[in-house]
Amino acid sequence: MMDYEKYTVLIVDDEMNILKALKRDLRNEPYKMRFASSGADALQMFAEEGEISVIMTDMRMPGMTGLDLLDKVNEISPDTVKMVLTGYTQMPQIIATINKVDIHKFLTKPWDIENEIKVYIREAIEIYEERKIMGDSFRSQEQKNKIFNKMLVESYEKSNYMSHLYEELIKAHNYHNLLTMQELNGLQNNEMFEEMKKKTLEQIKNRVYYLNRIFDFGKQVFKAFDIYDIKHALQKRLGEIGCDDVMVEVEKSTEKIMLMDNFKLLTNVFTDMLDWIISKESKPVKILIKQHLNKNIVVMMFEVDCEITQSFKSTVETQGKFVQQVVQSVGGKVKFYDDENQFTVKMLFPVKVKSD
Repeated sequence: MMDYEKYTVLIVDDEMNILKALKRDLRNEPYKMRFASSGADALQMFAEEGEISVIMTDMRMPGMTGLDLLDKVNEISPDTVKMVLTGYTQMPQIIATINKVDIHKFLTKPWDIENEIKVYIREAIEIYEERKIMGDSFRSQEQKNKIFNKMLVESYEKSNYMSHLYEELIKAHNYHNLLTMQELNGLQNNEMFEEMKKKTLEQIKNRVYYLNRIFDFGKQVFKAFDIYDIKHALQKRLGEIGCDDVMVEVEKSTEKIMLMDNFKLLTNVFTDMLDWIISKESKPVKILIKQHLNKNIVVMMFEVDCEITQSFKSTVETQGKFVQQVVQSVGGKVKFYDDENQFTVKMLFPVKVKSD
């Protein structure tokens, strides 16, 4: 297991509020943190520390730019892994940086602290350790081109993903509007108007909340994970909702592989379903996570058996199609089954495999 405590990470930005935010957000990380508000201060820390494993710097700073700083770091500490955190995304500046120094990651503001910065800093520390072991800090022009091409592909994929997500969520939102109109029309001639109005407004609020959560999760970056990371996330949530006695089983029909997809979206769609079940006076009885190969596509299945309650059955009847529409908007499918003994919810999501 990697011992991160012996490594030092330096973050450079001329905006003090950004340094304070990062210092707060990273305070529980195991590695040593150093912060500098200028390129000159950063170079002074290299002299004082003697060894810095990772540097993450803003690109546009007064005096010494991020490019100038990384160029100097490349001379004095070539093994240090370099990352750029910037809102300054003009392509000529990025190309110039790639051509002059070896960059591990480009991160644009606003950042995702959990799924980008924390993940990539640890990756960078591991790369630093590999460089020290191999004793090879030189990257060829071919390798630099590979980094640049990978950055462009990742940027395109993220843009395409967000465009598709937006289009699909619009469909779910339109379906929500249709349900709202039907519910409001149904109130006009109802003798229990006030009671039904309260229930209808609660349903409308819950649908909007669910749509917003799914959209927020959809904006998260892709990260590497495996089926046991999903199991751990579900067990954590079960413990939080008082169901830590529920068994979570895992089945795999594929070899051990790493996945690269929207982990936060995937796990939160699953845990939201657990919350929904609990809120309707039911309780999970058994959970199965299954990973299988279907026509060269890895499919992740989440299946939960739960107690039958009238509240949950009624909610599925009134809101089930909406949930199906929202889950479909992010590439998944959900089905509901019930028999005399239990209620079963099954979700299917295709996931991407991490490439080498």
